[in-house]
Amino acid sequence: MSVLAIILLVLGALLLVLCLIGWSMTSRWKLEERIMIRAAREPLYDYLNELTNWEEWTIWNKQDNPNFIFHYRGPKEGKGAQQCWKNKGHYGTTKICGCQRPACIEYMIAFGGAKSHMTGTLQLLPRGTSTEVVWSISGDAGVNPFKRIFVRLM
Repeated sequence: MSVLAIILLVLGALLLVLCLIGWSMTSRWKLEERIMIRAAREPLYDYLNELTNWEEWTIWNKQDNPNFIFHYRGPKEGKGAQQCWKNKGHYGTTKICGCQRPACIEYMIAFGGAKSHMTGTLQLLPRGTSTEVVWSISGDAGVNPFKRIFVRLM
Protein backbone atom coordinates (compact mmCIF):
# COMPACT_ATOMS: atom_id res chain seq x y z
CA MET A 1 0.00 0.00 0.00
CA SER A 2 1.40 3.40 -0.94
CA VAL A 3 2.02 6.20 1.55
CA LEU A 4 -0.69 8.31 -0.11
CA ALA A 5 -3.25 5.52 0.28
CA ILE A 6 -2.37 5.14 3.97
CA ILE A 7 -2.68 8.90 4.54
CA LEU A 8 -6.07 8.97 2.79
CA LEU A 9 -7.25 5.96 4.79
CA VAL A 10 -6.22 7.57 8.10
CA LEU A 11 -7.86 10.90 7.14
CA GLY A 12 -11.05 9.08 6.12
CA ALA A 13 -11.13 7.18 9.41
CA LEU A 14 -10.55 10.42 11.35
CA LEU A 15 -13.39 12.10 9.44
CA LEU A 16 -15.69 9.17 10.20
CA VAL A 17 -14.80 9.30 13.92
CA LEU A 18 -15.49 13.07 14.03
CA CYS A 19 -18.86 12.55 12.32
CA LEU A 20 -19.81 9.81 14.79
CA ILE A 21 -18.79 12.00 17.74
CA GLY A 22 -20.82 14.94 16.34
CA TRP A 23 -23.89 12.82 15.69
CA SER A 24 -23.74 11.39 19.21
CA MET A 25 -24.00 14.92 20.69
CA THR A 26 -27.31 16.64 21.25
CA SER A 27 -28.10 19.37 18.75
CA ARG A 28 -29.27 21.79 21.49
CA TRP A 29 -26.61 24.01 23.07
CA LYS A 30 -26.42 26.78 25.67
CA LEU A 31 -23.70 29.19 26.74
CA GLU A 32 -23.71 31.30 29.90
CA GLU A 33 -21.38 34.02 31.15
CA ARG A 34 -21.50 36.12 34.32
CA ILE A 35 -19.96 39.49 35.04
CA MET A 36 -20.16 41.86 37.99
CA ILE A 37 -20.67 45.52 37.01
CA ARG A 38 -20.30 48.38 39.46
CA ALA A 39 -23.59 50.06 38.59
CA ALA A 40 -27.13 50.10 39.89
CA ARG A 41 -29.53 47.68 38.22
CA GLU A 42 -32.08 50.21 36.87
CA PRO A 43 -29.71 52.42 34.81
CA LEU A 44 -27.89 49.32 33.57
CA TYR A 45 -31.22 47.81 32.49
CA ASP A 46 -32.12 51.03 30.63
CA TYR A 47 -28.75 50.93 28.84
CA LEU A 48 -29.06 47.26 27.81
CA ASN A 49 -32.72 47.60 26.81
CA GLU A 50 -31.82 50.05 24.01
CA LEU A 51 -30.35 48.17 21.03
CA THR A 52 -28.40 51.17 19.72
CA ASN A 53 -26.14 50.71 22.76
CA TRP A 54 -25.35 47.10 21.81
CA GLU A 55 -22.90 48.39 19.18
CA GLU A 56 -20.71 49.50 22.10
CA TRP A 57 -20.36 46.14 23.85
CA THR A 58 -21.23 43.19 21.58
CA ILE A 59 -18.94 41.52 19.06
CA TRP A 60 -21.05 43.12 16.34
CA ASN A 61 -19.50 46.59 16.47
CA LYS A 62 -17.90 49.10 14.11
CA GLN A 63 -14.80 49.60 16.24
CA ASP A 64 -13.60 46.02 15.68
CA ASN A 65 -15.40 45.58 12.35
CA PRO A 66 -15.61 48.91 10.47
CA ASN A 67 -17.59 47.29 7.62
CA PHE A 68 -20.66 46.75 9.79
CA ILE A 69 -23.77 48.63 8.69
CA PHE A 70 -26.57 48.97 11.25
CA HIS A 71 -30.15 50.16 11.00
CA TYR A 72 -33.03 49.94 13.43
CA ARG A 73 -36.74 49.12 13.27
CA GLY A 74 -39.62 49.30 15.67
CA PRO A 75 -39.53 51.04 19.03
CA LYS A 76 -36.27 52.59 20.24
CA GLU A 77 -36.14 50.25 23.24
CA GLY A 78 -37.91 47.29 24.78
CA LYS A 79 -40.07 44.60 23.25
CA GLY A 80 -40.16 44.80 19.46
CA ALA A 81 -36.97 46.87 19.08
CA GLN A 82 -34.82 45.50 16.26
CA GLN A 83 -31.22 46.00 15.21
CA CYS A 84 -30.44 44.89 11.65
CA TRP A 85 -26.81 44.47 10.67
CA LYS A 86 -24.79 43.61 7.60
CA ASN A 87 -21.09 42.89 7.18
CA LYS A 88 -19.31 41.58 4.07
CA GLY A 89 -22.32 39.72 2.69
CA HIS A 90 -23.43 38.38 6.07
CA TYR A 91 -26.54 39.83 7.67
CA GLY A 92 -28.80 39.34 10.63
CA THR A 93 -31.24 40.81 13.09
CA THR A 94 -31.26 41.18 16.86
CA LYS A 95 -34.74 41.62 18.34
CA ILE A 96 -35.85 42.22 21.91
CA CYS A 97 -38.66 39.71 22.50
CA GLY A 98 -39.53 40.46 26.10
CA CYS A 99 -38.48 42.46 29.13
CA GLN A 100 -39.17 42.57 32.83
CA ARG A 101 -37.84 45.83 34.18
CA PRO A 102 -35.31 45.89 35.81
CA ALA A 103 -34.58 42.16 36.00
CA CYS A 104 -34.46 40.55 32.55
CA ILE A 105 -34.24 41.17 28.80
CA GLU A 106 -35.06 38.36 26.35
CA TYR A 107 -33.78 38.57 22.79
CA MET A 108 -33.36 36.62 19.58
CA ILE A 109 -30.59 36.83 17.00
CA ALA A 110 -31.42 35.59 13.49
CA PHE A 111 -28.77 35.09 10.81
CA GLY A 112 -29.25 35.15 7.06
CA GLY A 113 -32.95 35.88 6.95
CA ALA A 114 -33.79 33.56 9.89
CA LYS A 115 -32.08 30.50 8.35
CA SER A 116 -30.64 30.01 11.82
CA HIS A 117 -31.29 31.76 15.09
CA MET A 118 -30.34 31.89 18.75
CA THR A 119 -32.35 33.00 21.76
CA GLY A 120 -30.89 34.62 24.82
CA THR A 121 -31.46 36.46 28.06
CA LEU A 122 -29.70 39.14 30.04
CA GLN A 123 -30.55 38.75 33.72
CA LEU A 124 -29.65 41.58 36.07
CA LEU A 125 -29.21 40.49 39.68
CA PRO A 126 -28.72 43.11 42.43
CA ARG A 127 -25.53 42.62 44.46
CA GLY A 128 -25.30 45.52 46.90
CA THR A 129 -24.17 48.60 44.94
CA SER A 130 -23.26 46.42 41.94
CA THR A 131 -25.21 44.29 39.48
CA GLU A 132 -24.40 40.77 38.37
CA VAL A 133 -25.27 40.33 34.69
CA VAL A 134 -25.95 36.75 33.61
CA TRP A 135 -25.82 36.47 29.84
CA SER A 136 -27.13 33.25 28.33
CA ILE A 137 -27.71 32.23 24.76
CA SER A 138 -28.94 28.96 23.27
CA GLY A 139 -29.72 27.43 19.93
CA ASP A 140 -29.93 24.27 17.87
CA ALA A 141 -27.00 23.13 15.73
CA GLY A 142 -29.20 20.88 13.59
CA VAL A 143 -28.03 17.59 12.10
CA ASN A 144 -24.59 18.74 10.90
CA PRO A 145 -22.06 16.89 13.11
CA PHE A 146 -19.38 19.55 12.62
CA LYS A 147 -21.72 22.33 13.79
CA ARG A 148 -22.53 20.25 16.88
CA ILE A 149 -18.81 19.96 17.66
CA PHE A 150 -18.09 23.62 16.82
CA VAL A 151 -20.67 25.07 19.23
CA ARG A 152 -19.07 23.09 22.07
CA LEU A 153 -15.77 24.86 21.30
CA MET A 154 -17.23 28.38 21.65
